[in-house]
Amino acid sequence: GKVIAKICQALERVEDARGVDNRLRNSFIEVLGKLRDKRATKTLVDVMLRQDEHQNFLFNILAAQQLIELQDPEAIPGLIKALYLTDPNNPAMRMTDVVPAALVAIGKPALEPMLKVLRGEDETANKTVDEYIAAVRRKDPKAAAEMKARALLSVEATYALGKMGFREAIDPLIEESKADDESRRYGAAIGLASVHRDPADTKRVVEALIRVYGTLEKKMLPQMLVAIRHLYAPESMPFMLKVASAGEDELPDIRLFAFAGQALLANKAEAQPLKPLIDKEEDFKADFDAYRPVLAAAEECDESVDCWTGKVKDKDKIVLRKASCMLARLGRDNAKAVDALLGLFEHGDLEVRNEALGAVDFIATKGSKAAVDKISELEAIEGGRSICSNFKREALPTRSRL
Repeated sequence: GKVIAKICQALERVEDARGVDNRLRNSFIEVLGKLRDKRATKTLVDVMLRQDEHQNFLFNILAAQQLIELQDPEAIPGLIKALYLTDPNNPAMRMTDVVPAALVAIGKPALEPMLKVLRGEDETANKTVDEYIAAVRRKDPKAAAEMKARALLSVEATYALGKMGFREAIDPLIEESKADDESRRYGAAIGLASVHRDPADTKRVVEALIRVYGTLEKKMLPQMLVAIRHLYAPESMPFMLKVASAGEDELPDIRLFAFAGQALLANKAEAQPLKPLIDKEEDFKADFDAYRPVLAAAEECDESVDCWTGKVKDKDKIVLRKASCMLARLGRDNAKAVDALLGLFEHGDLEVRNEALGAVDFIATKGSKAAVDKISELEAIEGGRSICSNFKREALPTRSRL
């Protein structure tokens, strides 16, 4: 306790922005996380929320990262505020990747506070969103004029609730998916796709995502199709096949995303209707042709977990993604499937990594220490590389959940 107190006092005394000050800040903040003592929570929350000219916003982010390690419910109010905080000098810089990871790490105590935010009942969150819009307005009045406080509040809350993954969020997210605002409906649907569900929940979750899909601008539909695919639900496949088979002149890539979702989840029988679609395709001929190896793999492996486990060594990136999706669909709670997918976490292709990450998250319903260790190892080895920066937004909340 005395050690923690002294380090906190030393950190609070660092007030300038010289090189030596920043090195001190960095070391003090990191060691408070590594010690994993909840007596550091207040100081780390203060640093995370501090906004002054002497502290670079990167230190706010670093402090939030240490709160992932502490897993302290006392940090929840500060984390909720940080979810909507922005760098005063650069409103585009926020903490929307690390803060959800910290809330996930805290777990169930964060659920009701985040549901309160979603309902618009957290006054601190409401005020912080208003301040964020004001900061954007100073830089870009036109962009700020298009921003809606309630929608911004909802989008980050639904993302965090999805990453937290508790079934208790299903009903509130379904209700939010009926909102008048398009971005609120979209955010709620994306959150729903991440929630851990029981088999009995699948039908209504699939129905909610398909309903939202029918209300959105076309430019939002490809990402919705990705979310529907990541339900790993056979119940969604008739819908994806219907979209893949339909004519689409304005945005033909919608058809491609639907085709990809169907191809990546199809067993042997479900793959059969896709072959004629490849043959008659004109707009995206090369893109559709790229899925021929996927359909061949479906012929070979069908619903054999052992066969799909072997496919994670394939050289074709699209077959690796297919193997991840099929293991997610077929290998729930299968330790062998998890172990096979861990090697793909360090693959050079970001899509392959994220597909494997999502699959492990879905499969390992009781957690996975091996997956947690692998993500931490990659964070340490690859810190600063662009692929790690892009991987972290999904990997950090997933690590906390696992």
